[in-house]
Amino acid sequence: MVEGLPTGCRVLVAEDDPMLAMRIEDLIQDAGGEVIGPFETVAETAAAVRANTIDIAILDLSLKDGNAYPIADMLDPRAVPFIFLSGYGADSGPTDRPNWQWHSKPFVAEELLAKVKGLLHPYRG
Repeated sequence: MVEGLPTGCRVLVAEDDPMLAMRIEDLIQDAGGEVIGPFETVAETAAAVRANTIDIAILDLSLKDGNAYPIADMLDPRAVPFIFLSGYGADSGPTDRPNWQWHSKPFVAEELLAKVKGLLHPYRG
């Protein structure tokens, strides 16, 4: 069993599938995190990134209005770690961004939470 998230950990969630969004939200809240979102579009997610302090983000690759690469480009300069969720597999990302983190959908909750915790460790361990 994976331990919970650090106290007050703020996790931005962008997922346009309502059932998956609810599953991710429950996972984060059950682990002690605070969910910002979930958001269904790049536009909503970008506005949330600008308006909130975020510790980590979980981003569905394909949102209702496009792919989430622009969100990653907003988070990178702020040193906010993020994980893309993709049904295309963990190797589906752009080759010019080798440091971007990927996790396949469907996902095992404990594995996704472990990845979130692993990315948080250098920042908020």
